[in-house]
This record gives sequence, structure tokens and C-alpha cells, in this order.
Amino acid sequence: MSGTAQQLLAEARRSGAHVTLAGNRIRVRAAAPPPGLIERMRACKPELVAVLRREQSAGWDAETAGLIAWFVEARPPAKPFELMPGVTVMQPARWWTSIRADIAEGPRGPRARWGALQANLRRAWRVSGAGS
Repeated sequence: MSGTAQQLLAEARRSGAHVTLAGNRIRVRAAAPPPGLIERMRACKPELVAVLRREQSAGWDAETAGLIAWFVEARPPAKPFELMPGVTVMQPARWWTSIRADIAEGPRGPRARWGALQANLRRAWRVSGAGS
């Protein structure tokens, strides 16, 4: 059944929803989730909680685990984009690769330890339109 939970989680994240776990509560932050998604998520809540807990157990906090799951499934933009005022990513595919390397370093990696990775993931999520 966790295959279904993982599929629902992937569907939610593809739609731009930010899904996190707080205790036993699943929080979904989305502008407009796909029709019926919340109901389907409720129907397999125990499995979803288990999947989200596994993500958290990798050492990341719930918010960062959700952003990482979104990022891993997302594709880099084809054109340069403004990550934040004054910072334009000119080679999105190369930037995406470097962020994946930072993620692979884990929560104790140099950029994650100081919060730079998490900040970049939040900005990329917003810039992509997923965070709108």
C-alpha cells in the first residue's frame, strides 16, 4: 500500500503542493490541490505518515525533506532564472546538479549545516511556481 502512498505524495508534489508531517498530522500547503487528492490522502493516511517518517529519518527536518522530494522530481528550467534579487542562475541544469550534490552531503554538509541549501530550495520552489 505504501506504493499508493508514494504515488499520492508524488502527485501532490508535482501539482506544487508542499506536504509535511507534524507528529501524526499531515500538512498540505497548496494553492489548488488536484480534485480529490486530499480525500485520497486521508484514505491512506497511515501509509502516508510512514512514507513521510522515512523521509524525515534521513536526518532532514520535515520542511526540508518535503522540499528535497519536490526538487528531486522537478526538472531544471530551460532558461536562466532569478533565484532572488541580484542572483540570476545562468545555467539552470548545472545549478540543479550542484544542489543535488549538496543534498547528497546530507544535513551535516557545509551548505545544509548553515541553512544555505534549505534557503535555495525554498527559493527554487517559489520561483518554480510551486510555492505560489
